[in-house]
Amino acid sequence: LYEQKNDEASGKNPLSFLFDPYESKIPKEVQKEIYEAEGNTSAAKDRNKRVAIYTLIAVTGVFMAFFNFFISELRVSETPDGALFSLQESNFGWVDGNFLTQFLFMN
Repeated sequence: LYEQKNDEASGKNPLSFLFDPYESKIPKEVQKEIYEAEGNTSAAKDRNKRVAIYTLIAVTGVFMAFFNFFISELRVSETPDGALFSLQESNFGWVDGNFLTQFLFMN
């Protein structure tokens, strides 16, 4: 309640903490010490590895979604002579070749 009154008196928006989530209420004297202690925990040491794995999973998922869209568009498109497009004739027969790739890329 005190902070809200203080923010209103200083002209700051009472919801300004939403716009700057990294602003810390920790005193500057102990902030560096706290961050160093947090950086030495086992969770912090493995953080870069976890972020890299999550990024790889996300990029793989986005690639698979785009490839799924591409294959789906090929399957419903027609060739210039009016016949439906064949994945076998266009070197994408491997997509329909086994259960896993069929499940992942064939809707």
